[in-house]
Amino acid sequence: MMFLESINLLKPDIPGCSKITDLGLERVREWKERLGLREDFECISKLEPHKRGLGIQDLFAEIASKQGWNKKVSVKTSNEEIDVIIYKNRDFFLVECKWEKNRIESKVIRDFYGKLDGREGVIGIIISMSGFANGAKEVVIDKMGSHYILLFGAEDIKSLIYNNVDLEKLINEKYELLITKKEILVK
Repeated sequence: MMFLESINLLKPDIPGCSKITDLGLERVREWKERLGLREDFECISKLEPHKRGLGIQDLFAEIASKQGWNKKVSVKTSNEEIDVIIYKNRDFFLVECKWEKNRIESKVIRDFYGKLDGREGVIGIIISMSGFANGAKEVVIDKMGSHYILLFGAEDIKSLIYNNVDLEKLINEKYELLITKKEILVK
């Protein structure tokens, strides 16, 4: 109890009793949210492939939203569908979510560039719970002159869910490495 009081999660109340602080209530709320994300992820992982893909896009959008990003899910135009769009101010990211049996091949990357074309200043994110083939990574490096795409693997997503990693920090880390060293960071 003394430790919880020392970090302002509890405060003395009537003699021999303590009361949870507003900060303590906030930490409990955050813990429950993280626990809910973990449970959702475990349920999604048991679904059949198509439903897993839809589940991971909703879960990713929810994670982004909880971390202060605006989100739009399943955005349709006359000739395409974008799984997720996340944005803060004028920073927009188009997100493609995949949870398939095999690693993502270069065709998926090339097709995603088609969605980015005509959208100035937009960065792409492709999430693949099954990983990326080497050819897919090569296409990302080769096409850096037109648009940037960041690749998120299963461990990246799990770090957001289980380790409460900050999405913006993860995006910045991947983006910096791509720009400065032309390297792709995928976990």
